[in-house]
Formats: sequence, structure tokens, C-alpha cells
Amino acid sequence: MALAVRSQWRCQVLGAVTVTIGLLVLVQPAHYCYEVLAAPFYAWAGYWLGRLLR
Repeated sequence: MALAVRSQWRCQVLGAVTVTIGLLVLVQPAHYCYEVLAAPFYAWAGYWLGRLLR
């Protein structure tokens, strides 16, 4: 979502929320660290691919 919004302050808020959720997920024993650390790359790649195919 942070990649798709046009407003600067909304992008910053959504980015901060994303980082907070990522850190909270790392605290839980349900995910491995590499899953959480790889998620931003895959989100960006999906966004880029979606814009390319549009």
C-alpha cells in the first residue's frame, strides 16, 4: 500500500506501520527472520511487475 499511494504523508505513515508490523512479527515465534526480511523485496517486486504489466 505504501508504494501505491501518491500522498507523501500517507506513504510515510504506511511505511512506518509496515516496519512496526514487521518488527512485531519478528518477536513472534511463528516466522523465520529470513521470511520477514525477504517480504519487502517481494512486495516491491510484485508492485514493479504489476506496473510493468499494466
